[in-house]
Amino acid sequence: MAVLKVTITEELVLNGSDLGTQNVFTDSSITFADRRVMALSTSSRSVILFDSQQAAGTYADDTIEYLRITNLDTTNAVVLDIRGSGEQYFVDLEPECSFLLSNSEMDANDATTAQVFTTSNIDSIHAKAKAGTPNIEYFIAG
Repeated sequence: MAVLKVTITEELVLNGSDLGTQNVFTDSSITFADRRVMALSTSSRSVILFDSQQAAGTYADDTIEYLRITNLDTTNAVVLDIRGSGEQYFVDLEPECSFLLSNSEMDANDATTAQVFTTSNIDSIHAKAKAGTPNIEYFIAG
């Protein structure tokens, strides 16, 4: 097993006050990791797949400890489409920004119905560019 250490640092001085912070996440049970950079177009494409068993290009449910998707572009935003169990939600990922998850579960509800929080496995994450051909990077560990 390996140790994953993630450090998030925010640096900000506002009106002379230092509002910066640093948070560290450490997981010593990591048995796999993967990193990939891919180009996007304005057509949606699958980026990460999940299923009950690990397979080529597919990660096993309940094995993810850390997932980061970063928009490497300096100009164009990216739309992430997170899908699972007949539900989905979207994330507008601005240039040079990241999206983080600490597991492979989700919940999305119709805002017009009664809300019940029940997570289920993410089936897939898709992405597309809002314009241009930005690159994204994902890093996944479990």
